[in-house]
Amino acid sequence: MLNQITLTAYYATADGRVTVERRSIIDQKDYSLTLDCSRQQLMEGLVRYERGSLLQDAFPTLPAPQREYLKSGITPDEWIKVLGPNPAMRQ
Repeated sequence: MLNQITLTAYYATADGRVTVERRSIIDQKDYSLTLDCSRQQLMEGLVRYERGSLLQDAFPTLPAPQREYLKSGITPDEWIKVLGPNPAMRQ
């Protein structure tokens, strides 16, 4: 494995998307974020990422803030609060 993402938990929502729990690298707290993908898309993307794909290639349909959350556990709100607005992180 070249890359690894550790999820605390994940579960499908009623509308077919997936909510992921992840620990933030900033404050070490667990946060939840509902991603714009299905459970199957999440699993397939994780496999691609763990096999060496870039995160944006493993999850091409996810917006940058959701990919950042998967990688670091930093939610879009936490990013703005701690690091300030980042135009590249717009959803």
